[in-house]
Amino acid sequence: MPQLQARDVTVRFGGLLALDRVSLEVNQGEIVGLIGPNGAGKTTLFNCISRYYHPDEGSLVFEGHQLLQRRPHDIIGLGIARTFQNVELFKTMTTLQNMMVGLHCRTGSVWTNMLSFPSARRFEREAYVKACRVAEILGLSRVLDQVVSNLPFGYQKIIELGRALVSDPKLILLDEPAAGRNNQETKELAGLIRQIRNEFGITMLLVEHDMTLVMNICERIYVLDFGRNIAHGAPAEIQSNPAVIEAYLGEKNALAEA
Repeated sequence: MPQLQARDVTVRFGGLLALDRVSLEVNQGEIVGLIGPNGAGKTTLFNCISRYYHPDEGSLVFEGHQLLQRRPHDIIGLGIARTFQNVELFKTMTTLQNMMVGLHCRTGSVWTNMLSFPSARRFEREAYVKACRVAEILGLSRVLDQVVSNLPFGYQKIIELGRALVSDPKLILLDEPAAGRNNQETKELAGLIRQIRNEFGITMLLVEHDMTLVMNICERIYVLDFGRNIAHGAPAEIQSNPAVIEAYLGEKNALAEA
């Protein structure tokens, strides 16, 4: 059984068919790519998995759990965390504070924490230790006390990843993690994603336009165009697939060089 399975997911926004019977499977411990032109439906699918959107048709199953029967705030408790195409951080909070937020899904009732001071103190200590440990892995230790709005965009993307890791995820949805990065920074990111998968066994589903990153780290790749599946396979297969090259129009060279 795949860890995550999307089957015939369909989403309509008025007269716009954003996803048209999209299916994919992700196995435990894989790094899987989800690519396609702008507007192909990639982030819409992420939003369905995260339960920000409710599909009109289809099913989404994670480790036997029917995601469409769950509320949005239940998803992280199942072990699914994500980053966003446009960074979603608490801009006036520090790196450390933003990362500690990732553990809130494990704390139970807010009122329980407020009324049980020993429990609240234990939680704060646990969240602090976990955030510091993740920060060390991600190279964020020296900016833990800095307000995130004062940091470059690349740092903010990594802080988002750190917040996801602090939540003890089984699967992370990465939405354009290489955005705003130069070639060297993207190469370092690739190593970091591999390290996280290898050391923690975390599955990664990756939306990305940087084909070099996708082709270098993904075991399998799904391609969407106009909300439909048009290809699925290993990087070498996707690289030479005529339908994929046509969907990317002027990006044939980028695919060939990846």
